[in-house]
Amino acid sequence: MAAQPTQTVKMSPAQAIEHARAHYGAGRLQPAAKVLDAVLKSQPGNADALNLAAATALAQGDAAGAVGLMERAVASHPRHPVFLANLAEMRRRAGDGAGAVDTARRAVEAGPHLAVTHANLGIALYEAGDLDGAEAAQIAALEIDPAQPRAINNLGSIARDRRDLPTAIDHYRRAQRMAPADDEIVSNLGTVLVENDRADEALRLLEPYVRVRPAVPAEIHAVIGRAHLRREDLDNAERALRTAITVDPKHVSAHVSLSQVIQQKNHVDKALAIAAMAVKIDPQSAIAHHQAGVCLGELGESDRAKQAFERALELEPDLHRALLSLGYQAMEMGDADTARSIFERAIAAQPDDFGGHLALVRLAKVGADDPAMAALEAAAEDLDGMATPRAIALHYALAKGYEDQKRFDEAWPHYARGAELKRTTIEHHAEQFEDKVDHIIEVMNADMIARLRQGAITSDRAIFVLGMPRSGTTLTETILASHPDVHGAGELHDLQRLLPLDNGDPEARYPHVVTRLTPDAFGAKAQSYVDGLARRSDDSPRVTDKMPANFIYLGLIHALMPNARIVHTVRDPMDTCVSCFTRLFDRAQLHSYDQVEMARYYNAYRRLMDHWRSVLPGDAFMDIEYETLVSDFEPQARRLVDWCGLDWNEACLTPHETKRSVRTASVTQVRQPIYTTSVAKWRAYEAHLGPMLETLGPNRPA
Repeated sequence: MAAQPTQTVKMSPAQAIEHARAHYGAGRLQPAAKVLDAVLKSQPGNADALNLAAATALAQGDAAGAVGLMERAVASHPRHPVFLANLAEMRRRAGDGAGAVDTARRAVEAGPHLAVTHANLGIALYEAGDLDGAEAAQIAALEIDPAQPRAINNLGSIARDRRDLPTAIDHYRRAQRMAPADDEIVSNLGTVLVENDRADEALRLLEPYVRVRPAVPAEIHAVIGRAHLRREDLDNAERALRTAITVDPKHVSAHVSLSQVIQQKNHVDKALAIAAMAVKIDPQSAIAHHQAGVCLGELGESDRAKQAFERALELEPDLHRALLSLGYQAMEMGDADTARSIFERAIAAQPDDFGGHLALVRLAKVGADDPAMAALEAAAEDLDGMATPRAIALHYALAKGYEDQKRFDEAWPHYARGAELKRTTIEHHAEQFEDKVDHIIEVMNADMIARLRQGAITSDRAIFVLGMPRSGTTLTETILASHPDVHGAGELHDLQRLLPLDNGDPEARYPHVVTRLTPDAFGAKAQSYVDGLARRSDDSPRVTDKMPANFIYLGLIHALMPNARIVHTVRDPMDTCVSCFTRLFDRAQLHSYDQVEMARYYNAYRRLMDHWRSVLPGDAFMDIEYETLVSDFEPQARRLVDWCGLDWNEACLTPHETKRSVRTASVTQVRQPIYTTSVAKWRAYEAHLGPMLETLGPNRPA
């Protein structure tokens, strides 16, 4: 049978435009553009075709092309209010803010009765930073047509920019009820819930939304990731953020948040690489530069960190987090005056956020009439309704302020409540650490240590300062770091990365992994660790690692690095435990927020140290007692320096004058001359410490 010839159906321009409109409405942008191009070839001045072609070009990401097409439509209909409103939006999207505002005002003048003209003027004014004008325009749009979820959404964004988060949430919720499947509105609501420390609510909104939608924008996955990050659920945060980056590889804020997650997992070098990628994607992103600075600071690259913070502030002068980071860096370097000035800038930039006041209270001792303390006391009036993370920070800051004033009875309830709240946000099981200690004692016996010595390396670069947190590790390291031959690297996670206690593979965990690998394999790990020290300071013969928790690896360290020096800091058990309990740590130390759990951790630590003493030579490590160090300073400092194989240097007598970055809970104390006021400090709270004393049992002070 002969094939029938194909018949071409001819359409009128109006029919072709409707055909293109159907393609456009279904998201088939290429076919829509092709049909409209054909119409405009035959009728170059067809305004309806130009209007739809401009919208199609905008949807394809060609804002400049959209403006050109829309200007042709407006040229033929200069008083058409919808055309003018569309041109205003396209100019805004093309980066012409002034042109967008001017065109939007012309649209309102031409069509004051149309909601869209007022709404687009509001968007243009918002982009220009005129929040009052933007709000008036959106309200005018809603007076004409109350059923406009996008206008209500825009009011939410205005309230968010004013830091009025409850009002923003109300607007976004109202908009979401009107348009429950609008991705932008749902994303905005989730974002502001997270910003208001209501991460659980955000997840209840967003996770079901993602499950029932065939596809959602990367931003929604990113908000889910940030919500999990607020809850310190790092694994789920990482999954959501990696999904966001898969959907949109150039999503800057997803990269920044993923960097934060990886940093909190103690892989700071990898976190820095992710932050650097965010900077590469958008060199104008202030938050990307800031996060890169945070990672650089943690890696000990203080100068580069400062440059990154300063670049973030060049791009966004009132970026609160960058101001706080720059201030804390000055504090870590011992420049209290600069730190104070920057924290005051942070307060001026965001008066409703008490982060700057928290920083000032942490910077120095405060009196009853200190303005920062007064601001925190005023904020405390809302403690009952405050989001948990903010309430925790405020409780600890108030307690520290009252303790500065020796108002111990007022300080203790805040310490206790802050710890109680913090404990609700973390997962910790005291028996797990106790079991790990049992396992270490079982595996790391004298025979195993002798076997491991077969893989020992000869390097003497490392000086380990270890023990319980708050036992004098920072002071001890700073004495050593004052010596010209020593670089103080601070608390390094390198050993924990090489020999993790917790990971997904039980066979690779310490100490079980010791039974599986050869001594040479462990020697390679030790060499990798020393190579990492060299990268931190290739011109310093000795480098300190002040990670307190390295006491769990002490026997392994001595077996594999017999020429390394190990200094074990010791402090009164109650002073140690109470100092931990009354400190809000940035990360880890999860045992510190309950008196009984704190004491159980201490007991397990003591049991492990007793084991190391029983299986290692008597000169394997040096004990340095905090109380003796501060009361008999010069002889103890000389003893310490000599133990580490260093010639004496007078700079070791003035560690508070050493110019280096100190990233520790003791950051302010280490900048002071040696003092003894922290000895037996726990006695001020003795009446409240029954559970801790009872649990310590034989380890309690005499």
